[in-house]
Amino acid sequence: MGGGDDTVTLAAGASVANITGTIDGGDGSADAIAMPTSVASAVATSLGSKFTNFERVSISDSAASASVNLANFGAVNYITTAGSTGTLTLNNVAANPTVVQTGAATS
Repeated sequence: MGGGDDTVTLAAGASVANITGTIDGGDGSADAIAMPTSVASAVATSLGSKFTNFERVSISDSAASASVNLANFGAVNYITTAGSTGTLTLNNVAANPTVVQTGAATS
């Protein structure tokens, strides 16, 4: 990705285990990666190095309780969650982050 702020969206059902390269947000101060909770919680520690230069993560549609290890997404300091009916636990949150809950539960 180039200069400026970019967003990558991983759809529900995306198999992050099959990512063979890296996803690089490039230059910018608000590069974001967005995905449903089911995908975010499946990102294993070894896959964290697959996501570089992202400052924001957006997690949506948590129908069940789930945990997301934010250390797996690099230097994320801005987290948006939306549409959760279950409990979403964010682990390894960087110091002084911005966390925003938007939207009501979707189910």
